[in-house]
Amino acid sequence: MLAGAHAAGSPRRTRGWIAIARDPTLRHDGWERRPIGPGALGLRVSDWTAVALTTNGLPTGWGHWLLVRRLTEAAEGKSEREPAFYRCAASTATPLRELVPVAGARWAIEECFQTAKNEAGLGHYQVRSDRAWHAHVTLAVQL
Repeated sequence: MLAGAHAAGSPRRTRGWIAIARDPTLRHDGWERRPIGPGALGLRVSDWTAVALTTNGLPTGWGHWLLVRRLTEAAEGKSEREPAFYRCAASTATPLRELVPVAGARWAIEECFQTAKNEAGLGHYQVRSDRAWHAHVTLAVQL
């Protein structure tokens, strides 16, 4: 994991800082290739790093990180491997190998939410008032 004073600022500045950051104690650039889990096309593997953020407001013994994921190869039609960012808080002893699977669980959680919305009849419906909500719920429950 990488440590820095902060990762605040513009996204371009943050990406640049992450890209050039080095961890002198490990003698490598701080990126680790780790699998997230199975996907539709097989095992999903990406490069990961974590940048330490300020722990202000967190309980004693907790750490705060910006977890960064980049693809192992640039996506089709792109020249760069665009990063994805996750904000994490956990025990300070939590290693990167434990943060990565939790971030990877996001896809399964989103899929569950989408399924629940569709089953409740909310997949393509927006409610803008209490009256519309009650009418929709009445119809959805009766079906």
